[in-house]
Amino acid sequence: MKKHFLLIALICSIFVACGPKPELPTVTTNSVSDITDTTALCVGAVVDNGNADITAKGFCWSTEQNPTLEDNTVAAIVTREDAADDFFTATLLGLTAATEYYVRAYATNSEGTAYGENINFVTAEATPVEPEPEPEPEPEDPYNGHEYVDMGFPSGVKWATCNVGATLPTEYGEHYAWGEIETKETYEMGNCTTYGKALDSISGNSEYDAASAKWGGNWRTPKLEDMYELVTQCEWIWAGNGFNVVSKINGNYIFLPAAGFMNTPAAIAGNTEGVLDQGRWGYYWTATPYDEKYVNKEACSLLLSSGGYQTEVGLRYNGFSIRPVID
Repeated sequence: MKKHFLLIALICSIFVACGPKPELPTVTTNSVSDITDTTALCVGAVVDNGNADITAKGFCWSTEQNPTLEDNTVAAIVTREDAADDFFTATLLGLTAATEYYVRAYATNSEGTAYGENINFVTAEATPVEPEPEPEPEPEDPYNGHEYVDMGFPSGVKWATCNVGATLPTEYGEHYAWGEIETKETYEMGNCTTYGKALDSISGNSEYDAASAKWGGNWRTPKLEDMYELVTQCEWIWAGNGFNVVSKINGNYIFLPAAGFMNTPAAIAGNTEGVLDQGRWGYYWTATPYDEKYVNKEACSLLLSSGGYQTEVGLRYNGFSIRPVID
């Protein structure tokens, strides 16, 4: 009886000693998705643990094929048990835009580390970020007591930070009839000194140019070509009561407030007084006359509102804003 017992014990020990031998696990690289310019989501699975506990799993990646743990790695952060497969995911971070990468899943047990297949993918192009202008522009150098912003325009023209009659970019300033250098109580055809008068460009002529007369130095009212350069070389961003006008060339900008306009007959007809459309519309004179429709009675201007902006013409007796420039 004792001999039989020993024989049975010997047979059992043999079976135990002959159990499954540990080996490297089997792992697959399943997919790469949700690819951006700097990230990608990877899915892998441990198909067989190699008869030993999995102690680590994740992904390794490189710009070269067959990346290993010596390259970039990320550990699995999500797992899901599904039948015999152990699925796991992780997000690759810090990738470079528009670059081809190779990624492999990995799994480690007591016998070592095994890798899945290579999957290659290309990150997306970088998304350009539009710079947002600061609330107030950084002034360049003061000139004759006033400040300007260099927008980097090919002409070399620099734009003042304020309207004539204002001390801050957001202030509306004063209104002038075209070719007049003083403000007045009423703005109408009968008291406009330049209405019907033959004049060429008044830019820099202190007899007719309010910017030149009021600010001195080389300040002047912009010509039509100066205003056209501002319109075409800038991004225009409505800011509630005016436009941030941002240079496409160097990112510098000015603010043009919707300062309204003065027209006494229109005010009387509308049963109101003072400035019309303030905070909603802006009207800015250029120094260039316009004679194609009414000879010696109109001048070129800039019109702006929340709906957009454009060069326009206006009757000379209207009181518009002036934004000076220097060369």
